[in-house]
Amino acid sequence: MTRPMIWILRAALLAAWIAMLFVSVRAITGLGADTAGDIFFADFAHPWRAQFNTDLILHLGLVGGWIVWREKRLVTGIPFAILSVMLGGVFTFAYLLVRTFTKARRIGR
Repeated sequence: MTRPMIWILRAALLAAWIAMLFVSVRAITGLGADTAGDIFFADFAHPWRAQFNTDLILHLGLVGGWIVWREKRLVTGIPFAILSVMLGGVFTFAYLLVRTFTKARRIGR
């Protein structure tokens, strides 16, 4: 990736991470962390929310699988994948941002 493009990607990842933190804190303080699962699964009764939630679950699973593949060791890949699936963008955006600063500076393997 060219130098200006990597900085645009880093800025976008940082902005997305901050937005997810803000929205997550707002949801937890407003409704509590214990209601997240109830609301998420109850939304499957509505066709469009079910479509969105199914898309989200599949996306998180694929990203988790990519992280396991991307990491060279399962001892780091599996916990990172679990964190990515359970925490979504709060973990994944930070993971990708840190990965842009690694020695290879490549998101892929």
